Amino acid sequence: MDYVRKRRLTEAARALVHTNRRILDIALDWQYDSHEAFTRAFKRAYSLTPFEYRRRGIFVPIRAALSLADIEPLGTKGAAMETRIINLPAMHVVGMGYVGKNENAEISSMWGDFIPRVHEIQGKLYPEVMLGVCGDAREDGSFRYVAGFEVDANAPVPDGMTTFEVPAATYVIVTQHGELSDEKCGLGAALNFVYREWLPTSGYQRADTPDLEWYDKRFHPGQEESEMDVYTPIVKIE
Repeated sequence: MDYVRKRRLTEAARALVHTNRRILDIALDWQYDSHEAFTRAFKRAYSLTPFEYRRRGIFVPIRAALSLADIEPLGTKGAAMETRIINLPAMHVVGMGYVGKNENAEISSMWGDFIPRVHEIQGKLYPEVMLGVCGDAREDGSFRYVAGFEVDANAPVPDGMTTFEVPAATYVIVTQHGELSDEKCGLGAALNFVYREWLPTSGYQRADTPDLEWYDKRFHPGQEESEMDVYTPIVKIE
């Protein structure tokens, strides 16, 4: 998300300097809802308003585009990751929530607090499947994350927990093997594979709905034979 945000602002800055288009039109082109929202984001990145930046007349990129030719292929222990595409209906998830940037591994700590309390969640539709739901990304890099279970819509919410409504979506799935934190085959490597290798040539783009982490009976933390699935929401490029 940080890469996408900086790429949008870089291309907006390019348009400010090299075209005479209205600032509002440039803002809308790069997915900002208003002149004000664009100005706030732009000033945080460049320390100038769009008007001031255009008047200065010097284009400086804050994030160059990734070149696929420069990226080493990623995969599980050096092998290409297999993908599959599925459609899932809407889900009602109950669990423990977090909002922030996960700068100090807060999500990992939250999982440690959540596991001893899983018995408190009633109405589980799939008791053997724990979900990590990640969405609602903000401009400042923060996001919302819930560790929980899919439950019946009428299930009660235990004290200190929350809900996350996940809309129906199409997902591309990759399976992560081994330790989650492993640089070559962990969760980060699985996400990098989807975004750097699969999406650019797939005919799909990422949908604006939450990502899912799927932990079932195959998941054994810290063990080499552990597996979990990464669900990235996608839509066809028209």
